[in-house]
Amino acid sequence: MGDWFVLECMPGKDFDVTRKLAAAGYAVWRPLMRVTSTVRESGARKRKPQWKPRFGRYLFLEMAGSESMIWSISTTEGVHRFLARAGSDRPAIVPREWMDFLRGASPLPDRRGLIFAPGMRVRVSAGPFMGSVGRVMGVDSCGSVHIEIHAFGRWIEIPLDSGYLDRLEQCAA
Repeated sequence: MGDWFVLECMPGKDFDVTRKLAAAGYAVWRPLMRVTSTVRESGARKRKPQWKPRFGRYLFLEMAGSESMIWSISTTEGVHRFLARAGSDRPAIVPREWMDFLRGASPLPDRRGLIFAPGMRVRVSAGPFMGSVGRVMGVDSCGSVHIEIHAFGRWIEIPLDSGYLDRLEQCAA
């Protein structure tokens, strides 16, 4: 079990690179999402579901980050580069908590260390719904926490991106 890295592929080569690295024994994750689009077939419009890469041509790769492994993967046909921190040539390690969150849709702690779990009562502390009290409904596969609040005379569900969790406060049950 190694560290997670983000690998950028050449345009249109992400599937081939995923297949090659998986065949070589690497743990590769290429998340897909279902997208429904409208297409014209013989004059009629039809809704057609498709599976598209969630992060475009980026892949997640778990491996030991030795120089030789990084070099051998970097030179694989179809690979553009590893993502690195600004000002560095060394590939950036994706924190394991982020990967667990992205892969398992489990709640992610915010900057305060508070974990939002389904059923938890929360109060919105900033934004247009400031002061509203609701509860956490769950976390979706895109990394948004869904909260349900009473607004406009009814209960509505709002997806809140993980970067904005500090706008929520935990309430007593």
